[in-house]
Amino acid sequence: MQKFLTTLECIKTIAQNKYPENNYVLVELERMLREIPLKIEIYEKNRQEKNSPENIVKYVVGFLNDPDNQYFYIRNTESFVKYNGINYTRINEDEIWHAVYTYLKGCDPNIKHSIKNTILENIQNKSMFKSIPESKTIQTVINFLYPTILNSKEEAKYFLSIIGDNILKKNRNIIHYFSEDSKSFVSALNDNIYDYTKRLSTSSIKWRCYKHNFTDCRILKFNKAVLSSHCWQSFIKNYTLDILTVSTHYSDRYKGSENFIKNNFTDSEVKNYILYLKNKN
Repeated sequence: MQKFLTTLECIKTIAQNKYPENNYVLVELERMLREIPLKIEIYEKNRQEKNSPENIVKYVVGFLNDPDNQYFYIRNTESFVKYNGINYTRINEDEIWHAVYTYLKGCDPNIKHSIKNTILENIQNKSMFKSIPESKTIQTVINFLYPTILNSKEEAKYFLSIIGDNILKKNRNIIHYFSEDSKSFVSALNDNIYDYTKRLSTSSIKWRCYKHNFTDCRILKFNKAVLSSHCWQSFIKNYTLDILTVSTHYSDRYKGSENFIKNNFTDSEVKNYILYLKNKN
């Protein structure tokens, strides 16, 4: 403080020596000097507000709530996933840092480190399995399954619910018999999902009957087109995360594939086919 006051006195002395006859300059200088304490106070107040926990939260929320750039985490594989409202893609941590630093351009350097760490911590707590896909993503997946390899949109949704149940480890007592034609397709899908999550998506799916309780058995038939890998290989490779997310979303939304059959299936003929073994001995 003493150094600061000495500096002010020096400024006043220099002005008085340079403009000894100009009272207007000296009066203006006095006015400017009187305003300095107030400006310092305002500066310090603004600095504290920028560094306040509330301001840090504002930056964090602003980044995480961008609908065109959502981020999720798969803990089993320590994978980061970005969602642009259309497709999910796996990204590395460096890409998130770049996005954060771009977002924080112009932000007070003193709080950047705290903000970026808080953002990363929040992303690591956003499970991919809780993501809610937009309708464009859902329709892309449904339109791939039907009519290419399944016979109706309801069966496509049912299939996705089954995959979601397996990923989320629901309905462990239920057995799903799929037509043998689908084995290569289902196995390829399972391999891709396992690569991302280290979770099996086909635990309940069987292709042959073996001492299972018929009460717990369901049947799903596929189109013959499923035999041709050209029909599905490229889509699975490029849209695995979309299929995964729509599946877990449907499993949660309909409270499992069993509830989907019970409450959301309108085609009685297909429903009866799926449940054909349920009341058989």
